[in-house]
Amino acid sequence: MSASWKIGTFWGIPLKVHWTFSLLLIYILVVGRMEGLGGTSLFWFVVLFISLFICVILHEYGHALAARSFGVKTADILILPVGGLARLERLPEKPLQELVVAIAGPAVNLAIFFIGLTYLWFSGTGIESLFSLGEQPQPSATNLLPQIILINAALFTFNLVPAFPMDGGRILRSLLALFLPRTSATEWATRLGMVVSVGFVIVGLYSGNLVLSLVGLVVLYLARSENKAVKMMEELKSSHALDIADKRFLVLDEWFPAGEAVRKMRSSRAHYILSRNTFGDITGYLEGKDLEELKGREDLPLYTVSSPIGRAVSPDEKIGGLVSFFKSHPDRIVAVSSGQEILGLVSRERILPYQMLSNPVSVAD
Repeated sequence: MSASWKIGTFWGIPLKVHWTFSLLLIYILVVGRMEGLGGTSLFWFVVLFISLFICVILHEYGHALAARSFGVKTADILILPVGGLARLERLPEKPLQELVVAIAGPAVNLAIFFIGLTYLWFSGTGIESLFSLGEQPQPSATNLLPQIILINAALFTFNLVPAFPMDGGRILRSLLALFLPRTSATEWATRLGMVVSVGFVIVGLYSGNLVLSLVGLVVLYLARSENKAVKMMEELKSSHALDIADKRFLVLDEWFPAGEAVRKMRSSRAHYILSRNTFGDITGYLEGKDLEELKGREDLPLYTVSSPIGRAVSPDEKIGGLVSFFKSHPDRIVAVSSGQEILGLVSRERILPYQMLSNPVSVAD
């Protein structure tokens, strides 16, 4: 079963709804019945609920279309019980561009707010209806628009809370990035976001608002993940193969008995064994995951049970070059060498987090 359902494509961007959203709708219906809502009131309660998420969807398209103006594509927009995610292929790195993308979402809610007020004013209903909702809090045909207006005011205000990676946190990060390195700006925005998200959890638990607590946990997780991703992106740009290479390995003669090589590997806590021929060339390697396959073959020479190393790179090879190599080759290991000397090894698993940086980036709201 798919985790999400595609419900359409708008402005060239797919819109998907996560299956857990249906659970929230069921929860809303149950709560409505427990509150004693009749059939008509329950209908308008559901209409208001759907209207809320239509506003969230428009909010996400605000982000996506603003990003498109800077040449950034959006993989899709995903609606979850706690809000929406615009999955951008990347975030603009120029602070002012990120600022525009971050502001675009709340700006949509602000626009809906003012359009609703304008309609109330010219329709003769008057903005007084906003202040009389307390007299008739249950959704109905007559108070649906005032409810939607207040919802957008709340969405605008809530999304400006500086809880990174929510819009307010991204706005803060982009402003800090005008004066600080991007990693430092992200670090400060993340710290504040973690404090705010913990506050969401505490307030939600104290008030019984489990949705707010869940939002706090999601924001906390996303903040930590993006902070790590930004640091890794900087490494991707500036670091070299030797910086991430595993240097815990042993070099043994290729005729060395495999069983004895394994014992040496375990006693030295090395991660790899390299086999070397009489000319000093590395002919293959063994790693921890290969050891179980050596049972019954302990007396064989090392070179017969080793896997070949497909490629050697220089110590100053950029990490981005390694990412490209592993994307296009099936090799498990790349050696970092200077001449005949092996300085370290880079595995496919070690480079995988850098490959994942090319995945779409979620803008949470």
